[in-house]
Amino acid sequence: SNRLIHFDIKPDNILLSDRNEAMLSDFGLAKFSDEDGFATPNQLYGTHMPPEAFKGGEYTNLLDIYQAGLTMYRMCVGSDEFKRQVDTFRELDGRLGHTFIQAVQAGDFPARNAFPA
Repeated sequence: SNRLIHFDIKPDNILLSDRNEAMLSDFGLAKFSDEDGFATPNQLYGTHMPPEAFKGGEYTNLLDIYQAGLTMYRMCVGSDEFKRQVDTFRELDGRLGHTFIQAVQAGDFPARNAFPA
């Protein structure tokens, strides 16, 4: 459905049929969006979250598109480069992590489309 937001697209949740068709599984976090396209998840976690997820609040299907993009990146590259970056971030000083989250929440980062490819 175009109103369903999965909230947990990642390689572990993509299954292949006997005809090699990809199927999305694990709809435990999924929510239907309102008429404006927004939904509020019960929880968000994992390494496939966009930076905006630190803000909390409502999300659109763009969150699923971001997660699908990361999943395809991993399929093409064959590694989990993003996870390594997240692990490195977690190893940094807690104050830096706190500062990063504050900056995201304050909107101190440019919009994702500020630097088009």
